[in-house]
Amino acid sequence: NYQTTDDDDHSSPIDGIDFSPFQEPEDHYSTSQQSLTYYFLISDTINLLAHGISRLASKVPIHPPSRIMCQTNEIWSQGAHLVTEIKSVKGEEFRGYTGYVEFDSNGRRKNTNITILELSQDGTQEYGYWNEKDRLVVTKNFSTTQAEIYKELTGQVLRVATIEEVPFMMYKGPME
Repeated sequence: NYQTTDDDDHSSPIDGIDFSPFQEPEDHYSTSQQSLTYYFLISDTINLLAHGISRLASKVPIHPPSRIMCQTNEIWSQGAHLVTEIKSVKGEEFRGYTGYVEFDSNGRRKNTNITILELSQDGTQEYGYWNEKDRLVVTKNFSTTQAEIYKELTGQVLRVATIEEVPFMMYKGPME
């Protein structure tokens, strides 16, 4: 496991890469939303690593590390070059599940724009997006949704079942 220091500087064993978004929550409680978010972030990370290796391989021959163990301080001779390739990804060059990926000079992701999708019977629809500047922006047209619901329920008989829970739900006798 990767551990942070007390001053929470998120220093990393790989210079120039900020691993702070991947820290486990202190209470180790993970909701399905968090799990899905982590899945997308990890998928993007793995695909970005593959993209970086591909970029590096197009420039120089890659020599795989030989017997480097996690317990030693030994590093891969081309590791720094790979990190440079990953950090130099710009703009629309790499799009992952969490949007286009780009890094600032400190190795932190910048210009993050995450599309929020809503799952429906017809598949997925864009609900909105999130970015650091605007935060959550809802782009969905709710009047269309309301019209769809009204159309679907028109002519339907709805039955409601409940239990008596005084004073919130009380039986007042038959209707006349």
